[in-house]
Amino acid sequence: MTEPTRDALHAETLAMLAHDEKVIRDVLDDGILDAPEVLSSRRQLELPAPATECVKRVPELEAEVARLRELLGELVDTSDCRYDHHGYCQAHKLDPRPCPNERAITLLAAYAAATREGADA
Repeated sequence: MTEPTRDALHAETLAMLAHDEKVIRDVLDDGILDAPEVLSSRRQLELPAPATECVKRVPELEAEVARLRELLGELVDTSDCRYDHHGYCQAHKLDPRPCPNERAITLLAAYAAATREGADA
């Protein structure tokens, strides 16, 4: 069996990060912390367990998101994207704009800014 490529791991990490972040945001945004009843679906998110069980998973998911952010920070290339006249990044695998690397840098910067704002509050 072949080992997954760095690009495949990078893509998988981004997908997991996006999914986990959506779950955490939905749990917090929907006020589930105060709703112990069972929710069948919420904004395309199916919660298989009572809301109280989902709330118990929030620390676990937050820890997983933190680990994924750390991994993403290690995998991201800090060099600038260089787009050709067709909009394809010449620096990172010829991906169309926005390059996944550029999106990862933006995601990490937004999280760092939100963390700073939260610390200042």
